[in-house]
Amino acid sequence: MDTKSAPRLIIFALLMFSSIALLAEEQATATPPDTLTEKAARLVREKYGIPRETRLTLGPMTASMNPDYYQSILTVEDTKGARTEIVSISRNGKYLAESEMYPLAPDTIPEIMRAVGKAYGLPAGTPVTVEPLQPSATAGFELTIISFSEGDHLHTEGYFVTNDHRFLVLGSVYTIREPEEIRQMIKTTGELSAGLEHAPVTIVEFTDFECPECARIDRLLSERLPKYRNLIRLVYKDFPLPYHAWAKTAAIANRCVNQISPSQSSSYRAVIFAHQSDIDPKDSRDALLNYAEELGVNRLQLAACVDAKGPLPLIESNIEEGRRLEIAMTPTFFIEGRMLAGKRTAEAIDVALDIARSMASKGLVQWDKDVGNTCGECSVSPAKLRK
Repeated sequence: MDTKSAPRLIIFALLMFSSIALLAEEQATATPPDTLTEKAARLVREKYGIPRETRLTLGPMTASMNPDYYQSILTVEDTKGARTEIVSISRNGKYLAESEMYPLAPDTIPEIMRAVGKAYGLPAGTPVTVEPLQPSATAGFELTIISFSEGDHLHTEGYFVTNDHRFLVLGSVYTIREPEEIRQMIKTTGELSAGLEHAPVTIVEFTDFECPECARIDRLLSERLPKYRNLIRLVYKDFPLPYHAWAKTAAIANRCVNQISPSQSSSYRAVIFAHQSDIDPKDSRDALLNYAEELGVNRLQLAACVDAKGPLPLIESNIEEGRRLEIAMTPTFFIEGRMLAGKRTAEAIDVALDIARSMASKGLVQWDKDVGNTCGECSVSPAKLRK
């Protein structure tokens, strides 16, 4: 053998070994397609409160333009008919994107404009505004706000771009997490709550005082929780939606009442929900003060607390936590890390609470019963299922 060629052979062998090792590592970290289908379907049902009687299917996993992802066709069939959407699922089973992955050329912003125009079938020359990319709460992605007009309707949506600026997602991107990981992400100490602080099971509710479904669920829970005595602790988290005019003010007032007169806190919460339709955004502050005064809360103390916005950092902390959890609607519950979102029937609430009680007595949960109904009316980012 030519001794001069020996170093080349050694280098070639090392490159081959590295390639094989890398391929083996990728295969080891990839999640089997069947498991991905199950995880993705569960996430979609949980995020949007889709009931089990509504047929939800994911088609075969096929190659995506992004080599780190598969793509599949999501189909939801109910009494209104069938709706379909292309979704993308990372091969490692960690992320689900609400659209296909649109490839981008190096000139990112013009490429995003082109991709949006093509995806929505916009006439040539339609102005598309793309705001500068900024960090997102989802690892591996940046966020941009895209706006364009169709007739008299202005579309403004937050969309995701991979950190390497090679792919665009025309929809939301969600992290697929196991319940234990979610439990570790949620802070429960020092929060408003009902029930024994060290109860065996904790239910965390993210709510909005202007959300009609939140009011209904709060009433149902108030009626049922006494039955479970010291088995369940319900933790209240504020998640006022940005388009609700007085929800954040109500959250501040509610926490102020808890500071001034803790014994009236639960009653005040119920009163706010009961008067949702009566509150005018123009005089919401006065209305909130009036309701508290009727319960015997010192009006001057409450007014000072509300105007100072003392509880606002706690509320903003709740909002940030909800964003990290990628909450898509209110109300959203977590029972020991397992998500329940959207509208629920009274029977579904009973099932969820019985499951929680079963957890307390057995330390085990069987999520084989339907605890869903339909998607909630108060949504941050509704599913974009196109006909």
